[in-house]
Formats: sequence, C-alpha cells, structure tokens
Amino acid sequence: MVKFNWRFWLVVLSFLMVGFAKGQYQPTITHSKEWLIKTCEFGNCLYDYYYFVADTNIGGHTYKVLDGFHYNKNFYLREDVFQRQVFLLIDDGSLFLQEYLLYDYGMNVGDSLYLRNPISPVAAVEGYYHLDSINLETFEQITRNVFYLHGWDTQKNYHETKWIEGIGSTGLINTPGVIGDTTAMAELLCVSENVQKIYSRKPNDTCYSNPVLEVEALQSDRPTFYYAQESRVLRFQNLSGSAVVSVFDINGKAVYEEEVSTQTEALSLEKLKHGIYMVSLRAEESVEVKKILVN
Repeated sequence: MVKFNWRFWLVVLSFLMVGFAKGQYQPTITHSKEWLIKTCEFGNCLYDYYYFVADTNIGGHTYKVLDGFHYNKNFYLREDVFQRQVFLLIDDGSLFLQEYLLYDYGMNVGDSLYLRNPISPVAAVEGYYHLDSINLETFEQITRNVFYLHGWDTQKNYHETKWIEGIGSTGLINTPGVIGDTTAMAELLCVSENVQKIYSRKPNDTCYSNPVLEVEALQSDRPTFYYAQESRVLRFQNLSGSAVVSVFDINGKAVYEEEVSTQTEALSLEKLKHGIYMVSLRAEESVEVKKILVN
C-alpha cells in the first residue's frame, strides 16, 4: 500500500496557487493612466490628479514624466515589466541622480525588501518590509493581484501597506510604505485608463475626470499657454489653428470654456472666483493641462 504524502502535495499545491495568483502581469506605468486623490485638512477636502505628460531618457533608461498634484514634472517613473518592478527618479538638481525601487511585484510571499518613500508627506517611513500575502481582488470588474506587506521603520514604528498591481499604492504613487489616508497625506479614490475607470476605492465613490488623458510628448512648437497671475489672464503661444480652453474646478466640474484662434493672444479669467483650477488647452493634435491659482 502506497502511503499518501499529504505534506508533499500541500507544498506542490501552494506553489501552483502562487503561480496562479500572479498570472499575467498588469503594468502600472502606462501612458493614458491617471490617478484621482483626496486630501482633507480641518474639514476641508480637495481633489487632485497626477498623470504622465512626456517621456524622457536618463542614464540609458526611458522614464515617464509625472505631473499633477505636487510633482511639478521633476518626478520620473519607469517600469521593468520583465522583473515586475517600478522605479522612481527625482530630478532635484543633483549632479548624480538616485533611482529608488518603489514596487516589486515579482516578490513571493515570505520575501522582504528595504522600502522607502524618498519624497512624500511621510518620507521618514523606511525600513524592511515583509510580504504577508498576495490576494486576488476585483475592482471595476478587473481582477488584480493585491500585495499585503508589513514592516518596521528606522524608528521602530510598525507599518502596514497594500499594493495593487497595475495601480500602485492606495495613497500617492511615491508612498509605497503606508496605506493611504486623507488626513495624514492623501488617499487614492480612483484610477482611469483610456478614459475608462479601472479602480475605485469604494463602489459608491464619485470619480471626477481630469481633462488630461491622452497627452502627447512635449514638443517645443506645440500650442501652449501660461497664466499671468497678477493680471489674471492666460497667454498663448504657437497657436496654429482653433483650440478650446476649458477650466475645471478642484471637483472636476467645468466652469468655463472658450474657443481661441491664431489671433488670440490672451484670455481674461477675472470672472473666476478665488481658488485652484485645472486649465486645458485642446488643439487639433495635442492637449496641455496646467494647474493655476486664481487669487
């Protein structure tokens, strides 16, 4: 009689389940993806976005330039799809720029890695994190791998975090060491790709759409604009035909729209109330979006 070795088959089954859970990799860094976040302070909540505006080559690697929220186009992200890793490079004016590993979706349960938030509202959180589990969870009818980790920072404080494959952190994309929080830093509400919502924090969360969804690589001769804060006007450059200017409030609501042409040099925004707005300039083959402060 052959004795059934249940321990052996349990190990085999566990390996098969890990392989099944990982499945086909879903990249995080894609051109038409945008993230909507929520931040609250003293009872007042703001909504903001981050997204990619261009590609750049540094040190032999191709990065996507991150804009929106507080990134100001000096945050560069790249993804090694084969290794399932996401990296961050920050242009802080240094002669030698340092690259940071943000996410490692190639980890197996039981693995550990040294994790840090190089620049974020919780930058002090860094230390060794242990991968506790990889679960399959469904968001917006899309099943994704969700990584649950825990660790202790250099001050011996305990932290837990959650990564969603193809999405990133549940806070800001550059804060992989903590779970998102609307008061401590920011919380991720929604993610869209190619204008379609692919993630929401809760089924009943309202997801406002940012007008920047298909931004082409920056070109020196593309239609553009800048905001003259003192005179409260938009000034245009390189208009070669008609274009549409749209203004959105912090909740994503359109509050103003105007068609401009090659003869338009400036457009007054003096009727807008004080506050933060997103302004988009849509030309025939390009879209440019900037955040402005009207005061």
